[in-house]
Amino acid sequence: MKKKIFIWCSSISEESGEGRLARLFLKKLKSFTVARYKFVFLNKKKENHGIYHKYLQPFLGVVLLWKYYILGKRICYINYLPLWNFFLFLFLPPSTILGPITGSFASKKINTSFARKILMPIFFQVSYNIIKIRFNLLLQALDNFKRIDKKKIFISNFQLLYLYRKISNIVKIKDIDLIIYLRTHKNKNYTFQKKILLYLLEDLKNLKILVFGSVFRVVNNKNFKNYKKMPLKKIFKYIRRSKFSLIGEDNIYSFFSLDSILSGNYIFYSNKLKEDKKLLNKSPFIKLSFNYAKKVSNEIKFIIKKYVKIKDNETIINYNYLKKINSSSNLYFSRLKL
Repeated sequence: MKKKIFIWCSSISEESGEGRLARLFLKKLKSFTVARYKFVFLNKKKENHGIYHKYLQPFLGVVLLWKYYILGKRICYINYLPLWNFFLFLFLPPSTILGPITGSFASKKINTSFARKILMPIFFQVSYNIIKIRFNLLLQALDNFKRIDKKKIFISNFQLLYLYRKISNIVKIKDIDLIIYLRTHKNKNYTFQKKILLYLLEDLKNLKILVFGSVFRVVNNKNFKNYKKMPLKKIFKYIRRSKFSLIGEDNIYSFFSLDSILSGNYIFYSNKLKEDKKLLNKSPFIKLSFNYAKKVSNEIKFIIKKYVKIKDNETIINYNYLKKINSSSNLYFSRLKL
């Protein structure tokens, strides 16, 4: 009879970054458990991504995990797991298998709230001190906490293993000039992206644009498409048909960005973000100064006109670098003694 791992996972949806990160983690966890364990998910409620679902319901997960810990079962908490939430690291049961930690310091170049600029770094340090005592070694989704990781307890860039997969050839016909993931979230500088888009819409005669993630505005033009929600397969299909992607200012390696790399797209990004030079042999990223929306939109239009198709997206990715990340993450899973 298989043993059981009781898992709390607030999001496993393919339509959210947290959900896709959870799926990546579960796939890796499954490869280490082989046929010895059965996964039992404790959160049966429908996802709604509201305040209760993201920030309060996880504490119900903590209570349930304590129940199974007392019963002597293996337990796992996957998400939500931002580093600022030190209560989770403090109250989760000992020996809990933890999913990848998320979050980042606020960029000095981006206007953010007092809480994010002043309080978050304090919360990060408190969580880090708790983790040193209670968990010793953890996965990190990306590599955003170098400045506090003095003891090297974080294994970074787990999310980049999404690129460590078999990919299909670049589609022959790329008939969408620009695809934009537009999410209503202040950390993504939604307002600035919106301004850029408004200027781009003035030239729809020469541009084909697709926006997804939220409703922007109704535009009666066949060269502009806007979808609030789409299945992941359909999103990926549109990304593959696109020549360029425009990403937000919160995360240079979001799943939208990684899908764009896999699809052979050029990617417009803010100079306020930092690229990992070791990840790609030949970078498709195009840095723009996100200060004046009209100037940025003119630069985007000029670059799109000069488009030259990327021939082979497999040669772009540095697989030796991904192998190192994979080996490091294996260390975390091997220490679980499953």
